[in-house]
Amino acid sequence: MPKVTLDNVEYDSDNWSDSQLKLLAELQFSSTIKRQLDFQMVCNSLMAHTLMERFKESLEEDDA
Repeated sequence: MPKVTLDNVEYDSDNWSDSQLKLLAELQFSSTIKRQLDFQMVCNSLMAHTLMERFKESLEEDDA
């Protein structure tokens, strides 16, 4: 298994218990989900901005 660095301390995961390996897997899974959610939030914000611009343009066209 690879070495893992936590708080600037390197750990050799070859000596970890099953419980410790499961905790690491949960941390990795949680990190993956967070990255996915962060990406979705960015996409959502960009879409909201785009839709708002389109809406404002349509209102300006109606006023013309």
